Amino acid sequence: MTISFVLWGALALYLVSAAIFIILENRRPQSTYAWLLAFAAFPVIGLILYLFTGRGWKAFSQEREIAQEVVSGDLRTTLEKRVHRRGQIVELMQRERPQDVDAQLMGLLAHNPGSILTAHNEVEILQDADQFYPRLLEDLRQAQHHIHLQYYIWTDDEFTQQVKDVLIEKARAGVEVRALYDASSRSMMSKEYVAALTDGGVQFHPYLAYNSLRTLHLANYRCHRKITVIDGRIGYLGGMNLDREQMPGVAWPTWRDT
Repeated sequence: MTISFVLWGALALYLVSAAIFIILENRRPQSTYAWLLAFAAFPVIGLILYLFTGRGWKAFSQEREIAQEVVSGDLRTTLEKRVHRRGQIVELMQRERPQDVDAQLMGLLAHNPGSILTAHNEVEILQDADQFYPRLLEDLRQAQHHIHLQYYIWTDDEFTQQVKDVLIEKARAGVEVRALYDASSRSMMSKEYVAALTDGGVQFHPYLAYNSLRTLHLANYRCHRKITVIDGRIGYLGGMNLDREQMPGVAWPTWRDT
């Protein structure tokens, strides 16, 4: 058996395995052909590019199981109640604020399964971090039952030191405090910062960590959400991270976000 025969056999096995994997991902035909061509023309480089930019594990994931878990229990019951009440909510809004209701738009939203209508909520726009951060800290201090946070960028600076202190205080007072941060932010925090939170009773975890060769392919899969939920009554979402540099005049003369 010659070396060339072994190499050609390995290449054939590699291409067949890659083809099966990509076909099972159920991609668009153009994407499938493009990746197969890349694998054939550049066996090593093509694989590296795929791991960092083209990977999709849908065919082998637990997406259905996770989705079922998400919509089970109390959440499923709550969503079903909201869906059944959407007609009543439209009528309520048309009756209470007819000048603000666009009938066609309301009809569209009412029949959109991904946009559940609710009533008697208030929305306030905060366009700068110097508006958002003080309000966030104050609402965190007032939490009675739970605090849930998820942020893309979470740094260790003067502002987030205040966030840390408040979260630890609330956790020790019996409030459930759970926080997710994107794994790319881990290098922006000191070990002491993370340890203080976890030792203080805060459930503080990275999302999609890539700290080994086995998980290196996750480096390109980042979670850009910025969400705070306090006691199921107050919620913050938008584009602002937990980073003092977003304050006007710190990193830039102005930093407009919402």
